[in-house]
Amino acid sequence: MERIMIVEDEFIVAQSMSFFLESKGYEVCAVADRYESAIRSFISYKPDLILCDIRLRGEKTGIQVIQELRKNHAFRLIYVTAHGDEQLLKDALGTHPNAFLLKPYTDQQLLVSVQMAFKTKESNHTNVSEHLKDFQTLSKGELRIVALMVEGKSSTEIADELFISKHTVDVHRKNILRKTNFKNTVQLIVFALEHRLLEEYQ
Repeated sequence: MERIMIVEDEFIVAQSMSFFLESKGYEVCAVADRYESAIRSFISYKPDLILCDIRLRGEKTGIQVIQELRKNHAFRLIYVTAHGDEQLLKDALGTHPNAFLLKPYTDQQLLVSVQMAFKTKESNHTNVSEHLKDFQTLSKGELRIVALMVEGKSSTEIADELFISKHTVDVHRKNILRKTNFKNTVQLIVFALEHRLLEEYQ
């Protein structure tokens, strides 16, 4: 049975995630809410997969947990995040995650992410060529909006910078996700950063 460790500082979220995964036949061997307990739990239980929130209680982030564990251990990894901060995502990519799960997520999205993570040992690069091809369909204006999204700007901030309405930005964002076949903004940003697609716009 695949063993999963959850690193999440919101107790209710962690318990909900744990109960759901166990109902689907997975063994949740440990739940930790900060750097120190995560390191101890990993050493004790040796999970096959870590579901890790990027932001945790205490001074250290979930990324720092993974950076430490990656020094001597191999495991599958899914980051859980509600944030699209550029530097955080760059740091996260350096730890070779299998996937990013964006809060708020559904049970089905959680299950699919876990199932896909167990199918691969390394980062999931399925359909990379298709996504790269899709990116080429974006206009310069749309790429500029993606670049501002990568910087962490909201629709309102993007609208102010480009002198267009927030509604127009929201329409562009939906069209960008549709054209590139990403399910959410974090997936789009991670892909753009990983493949250095926006350097001329930054």
